[in-house]
Amino acid sequence: MVKMSKISLAFIILIFSIKVYGMSNVFDGKTAIKDPFKMRDPFANPVMSSRQSRVEREKEKTNYNNLPNATNLNVSDMMIVGILTGKDRSAIVRRVDDDKTFYTVKEGMKIGRDKIEVKAILPGGMILVEKITNIYGDDEYIETVIPISK
Repeated sequence: MVKMSKISLAFIILIFSIKVYGMSNVFDGKTAIKDPFKMRDPFANPVMSSRQSRVEREKEKTNYNNLPNATNLNVSDMMIVGILTGKDRSAIVRRVDDDKTFYTVKEGMKIGRDKIEVKAILPGGMILVEKITNIYGDDEYIETVIPISK
């Protein structure tokens, strides 16, 4: 038989008595918290809400830069100077007549006064999609490919 010290025996009796009499009785009158055992574990990782998708969480992150905004840039006047591939694809564009001002364009942006959407940025250029209404009143989508300038 294993010999137990008085402290370990007292600890076992304490644990047994807590289990027998119930856990909620231990804290009665000693705390303002109604049921402390139903609270979240402070050492556990926080649970992310499944309602908010990954895309919405990415949109919340702000990206600050000092480049001018390309939303007012006319599509017919722009040329692609460089392409940045990777996790966040983007293209560096400039106006044909202006050598000093560069703009950053990312996938999903709407540029120009017609709000033409940048659908894809590829290593060879950029694909734009424009929604127009034909003479019959139906919506049509026109795709434009702007190659990278050499």
